[in-house]
Amino acid sequence: MSCGRGRMRSSSSNIQSSQTASDQPYRAESSLNPRQDEDGQGRTVRDSRTNESAQRVTIGVVIVSIMTFICPFMGYRFIHKCASVAWIPMVIVFLVMLGVGAKDIVAPTRPTDPAAVLSFTSLMFSSVVIGSTTSPDFGVHHAPTSSWRTFLYVYLGMILALPCRILGVLFAASALDATAWNDGFDGGSNIGGLMESVLSVSGDFGKFLITLSALCIAVVAAPTLYSSSSFMAISPVFAKIPRCVYACIYTASLIPVSILGAAKFYNVLVDIISLAGYWIAAFVAIVLTDHCIISHGRWETYNAEDWNDPH
Repeated sequence: MSCGRGRMRSSSSNIQSSQTASDQPYRAESSLNPRQDEDGQGRTVRDSRTNESAQRVTIGVVIVSIMTFICPFMGYRFIHKCASVAWIPMVIVFLVMLGVGAKDIVAPTRPTDPAAVLSFTSLMFSSVVIGSTTSPDFGVHHAPTSSWRTFLYVYLGMILALPCRILGVLFAASALDATAWNDGFDGGSNIGGLMESVLSVSGDFGKFLITLSALCIAVVAAPTLYSSSSFMAISPVFAKIPRCVYACIYTASLIPVSILGAAKFYNVLVDIISLAGYWIAAFVAIVLTDHCIISHGRWETYNAEDWNDPH
């Protein structure tokens, strides 16, 4: 009996020792590679943040696109009233950003490339002059007034927008040296992330400002969608298609393109504005040549009744 008990004890001890020995390689491997576990966890966190950010971008694009689509159907007067007050929230956003982030704005330490300065100037010019193609759609709704007053209002609207653009350049340039801002900026592909990083110190109020600025995009984009009928000027055949059809087609194209382009926002923005700038340059040259050389600057040569006569 004692011999049997001794054999049982020895066999059980052998089993335990073998299990312990079999577990040792795994324990040793995990103890020798702690960085792999940390890297794996960090990679998982980054992937989850990336997926969450992509979902937020997709939802935001869909909401703004639907709001932009609805605005033109409300009529020009509705768009005009919204655009008349939409600049107020954006000014508040920029002032708060300047107040909370002024201490982190630094002078650029990298050498300035003359080609980059020229490209930026061209982009700013294109983004302003591009409104000349859609202005006839909106100018006809205004009450008759002096040409100097109209010129002054339009010119001041363009000039007063420059400080906000320069302020945006300062934040973007400073993000290259500010780690917290640069992470949100994502190498120039996430303007909203940069604004969120700057306004993060404002807490819930900063989140409210981010949401408000995002909704203002619909007001800015609505006039362009309202004037989508400029495609109808190519041929009388396209003029027979109702304007709402063009709005539906443009919105259906806008959503997927915006979702895909959001991942490379800066590159897509530069390409679109550059392409628009080339087209706008030719358009402005033709209009000025016709007015200054052919018509000799005389407004009486234009017959308003011939607006729909291609001949």
